[in-house]
Amino acid sequence: MKFISRLLPVVLSAAAPLVTAAELNPLFQNHAVLQCDSRVPVWGTGRNGEKITVAFGGQMVSTTVADGTWKVWLVPMKANARPQTLGVRGDNTIEISDILVGEVWIASGQSNMERQLGLRAGQQPIVDWENEVAAANHPQIRQFQVPQIKSFTPQSMAKGAWKVCSPQTAGDFSALGYFFARDLFAARNVPVGIIFSAWGGTPAEAWTSEATLQTLPDFADPLSDLKQLIADPDLALRKSQAKQAAWLEKVDPGSKPGAAWSADTFADGDWKSMTLPNFVESAGYPGFDGVFWLRRAFGLPENWDGGDVELHLGAVDDMDTTWINGEQVGMTSGWDVRRIYQIPGRLLKRGENTIAVRVLDAAGGGGA
Repeated sequence: MKFISRLLPVVLSAAAPLVTAAELNPLFQNHAVLQCDSRVPVWGTGRNGEKITVAFGGQMVSTTVADGTWKVWLVPMKANARPQTLGVRGDNTIEISDILVGEVWIASGQSNMERQLGLRAGQQPIVDWENEVAAANHPQIRQFQVPQIKSFTPQSMAKGAWKVCSPQTAGDFSALGYFFARDLFAARNVPVGIIFSAWGGTPAEAWTSEATLQTLPDFADPLSDLKQLIADPDLALRKSQAKQAAWLEKVDPGSKPGAAWSADTFADGDWKSMTLPNFVESAGYPGFDGVFWLRRAFGLPENWDGGDVELHLGAVDDMDTTWINGEQVGMTSGWDVRRIYQIPGRLLKRGENTIAVRVLDAAGGGGA
């Protein structure tokens, strides 16, 4: 899932915060780009009853704070590459500088949009990325990157910063967003602002409002599960893990009752070896998606003190379940999450011990 869409003048609502002075929404910072040829909302928070005046580009618009928030609208403006200052005056005064007027677009979606122009751990470099970054001297192209923060409710603020495109910053731009902005600037010769909000692997539902999902019968159960997750995260996690375990018992020979591929006594002498870290696709299984197992024996000396230890597995793509000497010690989802499991000393023994890891590779490269 990926898309680039034109920014529309939409303002998210949320419970009114308690504030004592005027503040701008974090989208309005130094180096921002405002949309041309369309009414532009400028909004923020303040003290109830406080008079707010916004000045920009020869316009001066006023309003009064109500329920802790305020918003004004600037009339449509032509594209303008000349840096200007936007001022807000209330009980206090705010000024942000180097503001341009041009095309503003949202770059959103999954990993294809999330992939930055520069290097990214675990992925092949983008062809000719070094030359592209070196040539990225485009001061009229800016990017605002929305941080990846989970929330169960709509948020009215996204903390981030506008970055001016240069060889020093372009490597952190969305690659797709950068090339789009570069070509758009070349075609129209107007400033371009990219609001970069992407998260690899997210489903379409994560970008859809609850009100819309409630109109779709197929989402009744997922929405119910989500409400339970909010109310009791521990219970929801146990139920989710139970469903996952039941599914694995059906599809994976090593997870079936009595199979004991996780046991310390399981005979794995005829298994193939694999050097880690590595993708299973690169180890002789091209195009593989599914479940695979890894086992390794390790020894502890006779003078081992019997204390608790930490097991560091690194990242596992996509989900792992890990056992020490036949007892489960951890389960984690997320291809880029480093696994660190606490191992009680009682599970370990002097001499030979066994680690067993079941890996579920849902799509793309999988490995440990």
